[in-house]
Amino acid sequence: MGILSSCSEPPAPLRPVPAPTALDTLDPPVRGAYLQRRSHLDRLLAAETEPAELAQAFGELGMWLHVYRYRNAAEAAYRNAEDLAPDELRWPFYRAHLYLLEGDQAAAGPLLEQLLEEMPEDPVLRVWLGEVRLGQGRHAEAAKLFRTALEMAPDTTRARLGAGKAALASGDAQRAVDILQPLLEAFPEASEIQHSLGLAYRNAGDLDRARQLLAEAGGGGEPLPLSHPLLEEMQALRVSAETYAARGNQALAEGRFPEAVEWLRRAAAIDPGDRDIRINLGQALLRAGRVDDGLTEYDALLQREPGIPLALFGRGLAHSLAGDNAAAIADFRAAAEADPRYLEARLNLAQLLRTEGRLEEALESYQAAIELDSTQRPARLWRTALLAQLGRRDEARRALADDLRLFPDDPELATLESRLILSNPRSTPAQRQQTLEGALAGYRAQPLLVRAETVAMAYAALGDFESAIQWQTAAAEAAAASPFPDAAVWTRERLERYRRQQPLEAPRHPRERPTNIGVRPPAGS
Repeated sequence: MGILSSCSEPPAPLRPVPAPTALDTLDPPVRGAYLQRRSHLDRLLAAETEPAELAQAFGELGMWLHVYRYRNAAEAAYRNAEDLAPDELRWPFYRAHLYLLEGDQAAAGPLLEQLLEEMPEDPVLRVWLGEVRLGQGRHAEAAKLFRTALEMAPDTTRARLGAGKAALASGDAQRAVDILQPLLEAFPEASEIQHSLGLAYRNAGDLDRARQLLAEAGGGGEPLPLSHPLLEEMQALRVSAETYAARGNQALAEGRFPEAVEWLRRAAAIDPGDRDIRINLGQALLRAGRVDDGLTEYDALLQREPGIPLALFGRGLAHSLAGDNAAAIADFRAAAEADPRYLEARLNLAQLLRTEGRLEEALESYQAAIELDSTQRPARLWRTALLAQLGRRDEARRALADDLRLFPDDPELATLESRLILSNPRSTPAQRQQTLEGALAGYRAQPLLVRAETVAMAYAALGDFESAIQWQTAAAEAAAASPFPDAAVWTRERLERYRRQQPLEAPRHPRERPTNIGVRPPAGS
């Protein structure tokens, strides 16, 4: 049996569902979504459709009207759905939410009571009815409803807020503080919590905290979130740039790049002037492998609004992925100039300048990145390596000492320290021999590419090019078989140098980066 009618009763006459007012003023996608649902319902009514299918059409139309706050029309549609399918509880659930949304607790209360009889395990219904009971001054009933909701779903923030309000209303100010203070720490900008906690502190005698919180609370703010699958299903019907952008951004964060592109394109079609949507769309296109489309997106945005740092950075990434390093460098530099604190722009600029052999400029950009964030380990590693490569070895040693103080157990810094010794023409044979022994021990502990190449570098520094070639050949073969094409480039270049009987003069190759490539030792080593 449904909550509103018995199956033995004859069906009630269908209520007229008024059309939304000012329909022509709605955005075309919004208007189109309504017309699509309405025409579907009209076709079903004309075809004498089965009640269950007709109920679904009325209910879905009601959901759309509900989302866009057409209360009277939504209520009529829901009531028709309930009459046609009295055992389907989702339609009275939505109707109760509609009343609460409109602040009509008198209409919501009895409906929520009936729903709870049918759905006693639903914590959201208990929260809603608890809020109604608070408004009616029935504080003990409200407290019990919130407590039960929290037993069912301990993370329900609205239930915790309600419990704090119920404690405050019943005169237990200290209990209200104990409940609401942790909630405010989780939601520091929530004015509803600030206001209730301020009242609780005032009643508890802490007037200074009370004044501060009540001043911060103001009168606005969104209500705390209340998650429910039916509410999420209804909100998914909202046709708006904000909703589509939220779905696209979520898909982007979760790595569903083609889906992100589709949602963000829909958002951009509704609000083409929103720069954040266009920037994120460009990013989604790049992550989906559509580099040309991403470049077009960023070009269009920058033509309309020149100088946007995020758009310049995104276009720089697109140029970089397309292989146009000169254009990428120009964009990264422009992004860093437009926003001097844009760390990612500095780092990407430095990396490209390094790979292009523009070492002085790369060093300058790494230094700027370190000034923005002294804990940027990759920037510090390359800053130190470039200082050595540019012949500024005393500065490199001082920089390395600073790096090691900040990251004393970092294996990459230990490797860099060894390579600074091996690439220094003034290091002694004893220092090089000691470094070789350490490099061999490091390789035995972790037979990875970076350690094998350090062994080869040590042999070359000692003049044993035959051993250097053996170890570097093993490294080059492993790199060639790996999914890292850059590694194959730098390992081959080093191998050719050793074949020419030349030790390395730089501690790191411009393209070098950490990898997990394993290397087998040369035969007989």
